[in-house]
Amino acid sequence: MEHLNLSTFNARGLGDATKRRTVFGWLKRYHSGIVFLQETHTHIGSHKTWENEWKGQVFLSSGTTSSRGVAILISAKLNITVEHIVKDTQGRFILLDARLDDQNFILVNIYAPTKDKKEEQKDFFIYIHDILIEYMDRHLLVGGDFNICLQPEIDKKGGILEKQSDNALMIETLAEELDLVDVWRILNPDSSRFTRREMSKNGLVQSRLDFWLISNHLLYDFCKQDIKPGIRSDHSIVEIVLEIHNSQRKGKGFFKFNSALLKDNEYTNKINTMIDTYINEQKDDENHAVASAKIRVAHYVTPLLQKYCDMY
Repeated sequence: MEHLNLSTFNARGLGDATKRRTVFGWLKRYHSGIVFLQETHTHIGSHKTWENEWKGQVFLSSGTTSSRGVAILISAKLNITVEHIVKDTQGRFILLDARLDDQNFILVNIYAPTKDKKEEQKDFFIYIHDILIEYMDRHLLVGGDFNICLQPEIDKKGGILEKQSDNALMIETLAEELDLVDVWRILNPDSSRFTRREMSKNGLVQSRLDFWLISNHLLYDFCKQDIKPGIRSDHSIVEIVLEIHNSQRKGKGFFKFNSALLKDNEYTNKINTMIDTYINEQKDDENHAVASAKIRVAHYVTPLLQKYCDMY
């Protein structure tokens, strides 16, 4: 079993060579795996330079030298074959159909227009929907800077109080149609953490604009997620880790449940509490409650299974 680390980070410009090399060194040291970057400020001639400096696979959708641009960087340590690429001409979107061992993942990096460009943002999300609908039965990993708060009441602090926008509702509808889930929000249904900080005339404004939407079925392979400080940017880096199962690799045999679990008060009390919680949790949103149950139970039960269960 292997682990796949994925990170998304709005770098706020990587045209400057010194800054780019600093960011690349930081990513290699602390965030190895697959990295989605936004606001790269690359141009059509940037690819060779980036590839030489990253020393791994580099895929770009370029904007201008002063705006937009997205990139997917793949560590040289990963044995990944990219079988198909889709990208726009504005530097806001790139999709890779990538094969790792014997599995294919659809890697989608997006940098949405800002909320003040409401119609442009709406058209962009329609564009994303029309592309991703072709991949809805695949392993979808969609990350990036969505430039929107899905739930402003908990995804934003400071500034002018906002209601949920029509475009935020559009993202939620898109996610539901494609069976995608907001991993961070599932694990933290009521918590506030932010990925962007800016000073305005109303003081400090913090928002959660950067996140991952992943296929619901991948929750079974989900290990962890985190929001960590970025480098030379007003955005944080958002990480997720998945377990990768090679179907060609044979295990030790079948799994046997150890009935000692049923005599463990910690285990039984926790599971009973979880069941009661999920029955009452979000009665109006069954899909969210079920997804939340899957991932939270898995995170709690797995260590206990390792403690109490035998493998034959």
